[in-house]
Amino acid sequence: MMQISTKWKKSLGILTVVLTTILLIAAVNRKSGAYINEVVINVKKDKINNNFIGEDDVKKQILKGYGNSIRGVLIKNLSLLNLEEVVETDPFVKKANVFVDANNNLHIDVEQRQPVLRIIDNSGNNYYLDDKGIKMPTSKLYSARVVVATGNIPPYTTDFLQKENYALSNLFQLNHLIESDDFLRSLVSQIHIDRQGDILMIPIVGNQKILLGDLSNIEHKMENLKKMSIQYSDLVVALDIGTTKICAVAGRLDQYDKLEVVGIGKVESQGVTRGVVSNIEKTVKAISEAVSICENMIGKRITHVHVGIAGQHIKSLVHRGMLTRDHNNTEISRLDIEKLVNDMHKLVLPAGDKILHVIPQEYTVDNEQGITDPIGMSGVRLEANFHIITGQITASSNIHKCVEKAGLKVADMTLEPIASSHAVLSEEEKEAGVVLVDIGGGTTDLAIFHEGIIRHTAVIPFGGNVITKDIKDGCSVMQHQAEKLKVKFGSSFADEVYDNRVITIPGLNNRDVKEISEKNLARVIQARMEEILDYVIWEVKKAGYERKIVAGIVLTGGGSLLQNIEKLCEFHTGVITRIGVPVEILAHGYSEQINSPILSTAVGLLLKAARNNQYVVMNDLKTEEEIVENEVEEVEHIQDEKPKSFFTSIIKKTKEWFEAEPDSEF
Repeated sequence: MMQISTKWKKSLGILTVVLTTILLIAAVNRKSGAYINEVVINVKKDKINNNFIGEDDVKKQILKGYGNSIRGVLIKNLSLLNLEEVVETDPFVKKANVFVDANNNLHIDVEQRQPVLRIIDNSGNNYYLDDKGIKMPTSKLYSARVVVATGNIPPYTTDFLQKENYALSNLFQLNHLIESDDFLRSLVSQIHIDRQGDILMIPIVGNQKILLGDLSNIEHKMENLKKMSIQYSDLVVALDIGTTKICAVAGRLDQYDKLEVVGIGKVESQGVTRGVVSNIEKTVKAISEAVSICENMIGKRITHVHVGIAGQHIKSLVHRGMLTRDHNNTEISRLDIEKLVNDMHKLVLPAGDKILHVIPQEYTVDNEQGITDPIGMSGVRLEANFHIITGQITASSNIHKCVEKAGLKVADMTLEPIASSHAVLSEEEKEAGVVLVDIGGGTTDLAIFHEGIIRHTAVIPFGGNVITKDIKDGCSVMQHQAEKLKVKFGSSFADEVYDNRVITIPGLNNRDVKEISEKNLARVIQARMEEILDYVIWEVKKAGYERKIVAGIVLTGGGSLLQNIEKLCEFHTGVITRIGVPVEILAHGYSEQINSPILSTAVGLLLKAARNNQYVVMNDLKTEEEIVENEVEEVEHIQDEKPKSFFTSIIKKTKEWFEAEPDSEF
């Protein structure tokens, strides 16, 4: 083999270096003289796979200095660093990376900023905060699915994390905590700061509102929230323990604040007399049957029920309370109201009675009268008129005992006429002045409203069963026959019945049939109904509102189904009358079974419970004394039937965390 000389080897190496250099120089020259072929824009989507800017937005940014198109521009005339800076001027862009590939294509990779909180403050400002706490505008292209913060939020400043902007800082910290937990992120949709600076959280699903207060022990509160969310749902159950029926109704509020009833269980009641439990065993059996029917309809086990209470033992009175505050320059708080309400529970009552409801009517602050909500006002002397409802301890204890023996727990207890008023009365009627008359099987419940405030309550010891007994005795028929006569042929106004109508009833044991005049039947019913209406008028006059009931009388309950009863009421009392049916508060598509005054109390209990279930107050595990001394968390828009102390129920029922605020305390 021929050997290549060393001289030729050196020459070949030099030639290779020269050719490589020439090629490199040619490539550079070709590149510098080349043009951009295509522009490839890649906008990296955010963590929930959404874009706040599109390719067109990026093109508009980079075309500002290059005419109508960057395509065809000499590469050597491009400043990639400048292009990156131009793209990053977009408020939605976090970082841009610009480069040219071997095919002369210009690539622009865009990383978007990550909005984590949307702010809508009281001034109407609407913007996002990103994961660094930096302000960014809203996008016309897309609305981020992030938690919305509303309420008493100060204007944004670059030092919003400083102490002077504690409200915005708290929101950002709280949102960071929510974002870091998958469960909480799927639960919360909105954070609100009220006028007192307390934080209110609103879930995505359901109607509960969680009042966190401040951020003290926030991790502990969030753990409690997770436990509660697993244990409870927004579905509530009401239990109406009546003289003729026991009814369990389950439902929830929909997004339009209408009541969606999803389950009904109704059975005959045999252990209750005139609204009071007279046979524990029979009542427990009926409760169990009604709840079981309701459970089968909703497909869930019922553990807590909201119960109504009525009966002849119910009494009401008006009492005035007064509180002298230490400083007149500090605002009246919820704590002051709580102290005033708690003082009412110290009233001396007859032996065996207890307070069921303490309902504020009107407040007076330093001789300024007629105040409905004094919170936020300043003054030394705070006074109030309270409508106080009392009942026998044994009556409420027996209801608790029956519910517990049926394997349930009493969430709270409400006077039945108050519950019925929620179902059948409008706010306009309550403002104008109205008398609610709930004619049940054992009793007739009465409630008077004026200027939107409950003024008087009473229980009349007569109801539909007394009418049935009158028919039985007056017409000499059996009990079940008397009930059928009342329901099918009964009329409460004899003048509206023809004289020649006769009802034939089969005789007993092949005896002759019995004939009863329909007009005589109406006379028996009318006599008893007029007596009940006399009691109603007497109660109205005793309360001093006979000239203040502009909206007249609203009849509800099973007794209101009697024919011509509204005509009799108007004729006998001289006051306009209508039949109250719980329809206006129901969601679309309700069952016809609900569309009856018989279920007014049950539906009212359910509505009241569902609205109370909108609020969950977060508190650390403290004694009642510590809570009273330190702070009382405020929930806005609470119903005016607020109980003695919500926190007593927390200490008694949870012992570990929190629960929804009830309206009644026992």
